[in-house]
Amino acid sequence: GTGLPLRVMKGQAYVINFFASWCAPCLAEVPLLDELRRTHGIPVIGVAWKDTPEGLTRMLAKTNPYSKVLVDENGEAMLAIGATGVPETLVVDANGIIRERIRSNLQPEDIAQR
Repeated sequence: GTGLPLRVMKGQAYVINFFASWCAPCLAEVPLLDELRRTHGIPVIGVAWKDTPEGLTRMLAKTNPYSKVLVDENGEAMLAIGATGVPETLVVDANGIIRERIRSNLQPEDIAQR
C-alpha cells in the first residue's frame, strides 16, 4: 500500500496534491504548485491517482512541481485521507493536521491568500 505522507512529514508544513496525468485541471495547476515549492519553499507531495507509469513519466518530464510523488494505484490513499477526486489539494500543518482542503484546481489567489 501507499504510506500516507502525514506520517512522513511531521515537523514541517506541506501540501498534498492528488492529481492524474490524464486530468486537464491537474495539468493546469502545475505552474502554481511549482511556484509553491520553488518560491515559497513549501514541500509539495504529489499523489498520482489511478495513473499509468507512462502517463506520469510524460507529465513529469515537462515540469515536476513535486518534492515527492506517491502512486495511489487503487485509490486507497485517497479514500483514507477523505479526498473526493482530482485535483484536490490539502494544506497540512507541522503537526500533520489537515488545515484546509481545496477540492478544485488551484488558482493564483489560492497561493496569494495562503
